[in-house]
Amino acid sequence: QAIDSYERVRQQLKSAEAVLIVTPEHNRTMPAALKNVIDIASRPYKESVWEGKKVAVVTASPGTYGGRVSGLDVRKSMQMLSAQMMISPEVYLGHATDSLNEDGSVSERTQKFLQKFVDEFVVFAGNTGA
Repeated sequence: QAIDSYERVRQQLKSAEAVLIVTPEHNRTMPAALKNVIDIASRPYKESVWEGKKVAVVTASPGTYGGRVSGLDVRKSMQMLSAQMMISPEVYLGHATDSLNEDGSVSERTQKFLQKFVDEFVVFAGNTGA
């Protein structure tokens, strides 16, 4: 069963033109489940789906630094696997709950900020380097 689900994840990532990783910070690093997915897609040896894959990272944290350490750990793992990382703009949402309205919707200010990121990600994902 696990092998089937691993292969399904690998195929989904392989078929994607780009991957957007959105993650919380967990104990000042990426959550274990995310690290597991990264590792599953990196094997078998010399068959990593990450090589050359366009990847961007967004992190959030209730703390001041917005998951920077988590984001840097994800970036470090992905660069080691030869993924093509979107460098700018970076998104680290600090005090993430402050980005929400009382009804739980995303604030207009945060929506504008994230839209700029999305616009850049779409360009990055569509750029074939040709």
